[in-house]
Amino acid sequence: MAARLPRLSSLLLAGACAGTELAAQTDTAPVESVTGETLRRAGATRSSDVLPLATPWPVSTVDGFTWQAAPPGGSPFTPARTLVLVDGRRVEADFFGRLDIDRLGMPLERIGRVEFIELPHLAGGRITTQGTIHIHTTEPEPGTSAHARYAAGTEIGDPGPFAFTPAGGENVDRLGHDVAAGAAHRAGSWFASAALTSSERIPTDPAIAARYRAALGRRPRLESTALSLHAGLRTGASRHRFSLRHARQDGVLWLTPLGAEVGIHERVTEAGLAGATPVGSEHELSWDVAHTASRTSPRGVEDRPAVLWETGTTEGRLELVQRRGRLSTAGVRLRRLTARGPDPLSNPTISLATIYAELTLGRERAAAPVVAAALTGGDGETGLAAVVSRTWTLAAGST
Repeated sequence: MAARLPRLSSLLLAGACAGTELAAQTDTAPVESVTGETLRRAGATRSSDVLPLATPWPVSTVDGFTWQAAPPGGSPFTPARTLVLVDGRRVEADFFGRLDIDRLGMPLERIGRVEFIELPHLAGGRITTQGTIHIHTTEPEPGTSAHARYAAGTEIGDPGPFAFTPAGGENVDRLGHDVAAGAAHRAGSWFASAALTSSERIPTDPAIAARYRAALGRRPRLESTALSLHAGLRTGASRHRFSLRHARQDGVLWLTPLGAEVGIHERVTEAGLAGATPVGSEHELSWDVAHTASRTSPRGVEDRPAVLWETGTTEGRLELVQRRGRLSTAGVRLRRLTARGPDPLSNPTISLATIYAELTLGRERAAAPVVAAALTGGDGETGLAAVVSRTWTLAAGST
């Protein structure tokens, strides 16, 4: 944690100077927005650097590599339940209860803006109470383009997070490397892009390094590599996108029941299709389908408990959005979840169906109460979630 604090202080100052902007509010909640230009001007080297900039969200990290974040009123030390969207589609960014945006393989150059919504609301066919992070990407410029970036460093003299405890001592933090490279081409109504990101974290603070050596051996390393492919096509007024991501995480996992940290390899592959088509002048029909497969296997010290998990998620969503009128959103979401662990599971496959809608109780959406509800059923069980929200403007920039 200590290694990144000075740099993150610079990020926060630069972000404050560039300004996080309160974007136009959604139908249900005000939105705090950080632009991609703000991130790049602040010296960010990873897409996850957006989290320290997302004031006033509490943010914490133990290893300086994977961030925990939660909206005000929540706790960054509890398992992540924040919903992450990329261009309106829900993506898997939960790394065993830790929010890890870097696993998406999203280069900074493609981020247009990142929105943070704190209040409970309906998004991506789900009602969330733990906040939403919505990443909006930009399309490549016409023609062929490429980018590459490399960052590394060593910080000397940092007293570390244990400076005032018996565990404190001299500390030299190595920042490892942050590498990103990509290429893109856009011609007429279509575009395609590819990007590779890679990061390495070397824990060197005496107290933290001892923890990781116990789990990973004599040369502890926390590494992350992600490859992403994107393509887009416009046909008339319709928009269609394809994405493919593969991420590798080599790190540690805290097992609460066993009271121990274990080294793990995690591999995640995700493929998705999404599209949107106008229906008349007031409606838009959007859809997306995706499959995510992950595998977690042991790494490091052999006498630690072995972790071997395989999971898969297949999800499809069809949604109708109305720009005017009381019924703003209506849709259906289908999911199939599978899991395989070291011991046989009593229910390794779960199928779920959700129908959801959002209704404005007034003529003016910006000032009227909004009701959202989602009804989910599957495997003989049914659940209902609902939220009612109302936003008041107190003064310029305050709601």
